[in-house]
Formats: sequence, C-alpha cells, structure tokens
Amino acid sequence: MGLKSFYYHVILFFSCLGIDQLSKLYGKSLSSFHFNKGIMFGLYSDIPSLYRITFLCSFFGFIFFFYLLSNYLITPKLKWLKFGITIFVSGIFGNVVDRIIYGQAIDFIPISFFSNTIIFNIADFFQWVGAGVILHRIFKKEKIIWFQDSLRKKMLINPKEQLMFASKFAAIAFTTSFLL
Repeated sequence: MGLKSFYYHVILFFSCLGIDQLSKLYGKSLSSFHFNKGIMFGLYSDIPSLYRITFLCSFFGFIFFFYLLSNYLITPKLKWLKFGITIFVSGIFGNVVDRIIYGQAIDFIPISFFSNTIIFNIADFFQWVGAGVILHRIFKKEKIIWFQDSLRKKMLINPKEQLMFASKFAAIAFTTSFLL
C-alpha cells in the first residue's frame, strides 16, 4: 500500500509540473506576460543570476529529497497531507525549472488589489494551495501526526521538542551553509 501511494504522489508531482509548464507556454502569448527575476513577488531580483540559480537549485535539491523521504515515510492515513506536500513541492519545482531554463520565472496571471497588481503563475497557485492543505491537515489530524505523549495541551508547542527541533535544524542549516 505504501509503495503504491508513493508512486501515485510522484505521478501527481510530475503531472502538476507538466500543467504548470504547459500553462507557461500559453502564458507567453498573453499581454500580462512578465519575467520575475526575484524569488517571490520580485524579492532578491537585484542578486546576480548565477547566485540565484545556484541557490535555488541547491535548495530545491534538498527540498525534493525531503519530499521523497517524507512521501515514503508518512502513514497512508494522512493521504491529504501527502497530497498537500506534493502540490506544494511541485509548485516550487515549476518555478525552479523556469529559473534553470530562462534565469527567471514566467508570470502571467494578474490580480489587482486596490491600486497594486500582482502577477503570478500556476506554480505559485500550487504552492499556496499546497500550503493551505498542509496547514489544514496538520491541525485537523494532529492526533495521528503527533505522538500521544507529545500532544499539544495548553501550549502551542512542547518547549523540549521545540528546542530539540531548533537545535537539529540549526545544525543542518549551519552544515549546509558551510558546504555551500
């Protein structure tokens, strides 16, 4: 059951990636077509392309490894969490592919808020939907995700677990930064 679910989510990942790339081919013909040199909403667009592409490819490699590992290890009871993670990571990869090919992401869907216009793409949409599904499932299925002795009671996060997680994360971040 676990391996079948794993393959299903990998196929979903590449399907979302294909939808995103096909939509960008169509988006190039629209008048709202725009290259986004930055990360998100144009952030860090002034950093040289070589640094942006190298950072994003390295970061995505880490994210993709974590995705495959978590997809394989997460219990089949949490199929919607796996779905959310798959959609989220496929959105990240869609923009990384653009940055590898063009050096920048392709945006073509405009949305106006008051006097500001934000232009985004299908990959960005996948990221937001995936993040929403992940958050919803984490709070909805917390008894399956968290071990019984570490369930949140009065506090949002168990301080001992948070400290242990933060120290592991800091060690991984430091080691990765040192290697890069």
